[in-house]
Amino acid sequence: MKKLSKTQQELLDSMMAGVRVISCHDMGYPGETSYYIRSDTNTLCTSAANALIKKELVDKIRISSRQHLLRIKN
Repeated sequence: MKKLSKTQQELLDSMMAGVRVISCHDMGYPGETSYYIRSDTNTLCTSAANALIKKELVDKIRISSRQHLLRIKN
């Protein structure tokens, strides 16, 4: 497994426990992801989420034309 920081590991563990991570967009940047939010605490987790995407540990699942959520890869 790829080396994860403490924050990245905590987010991945939370996602395994059922926490959803959803993309949110700024009004000025249509079509681009501006940040990610955790469903359990409603706090930002953009840096950790982007790291998990880059390390190919999660997939983006489209839920609307402007939003997606992250899912742990099998």
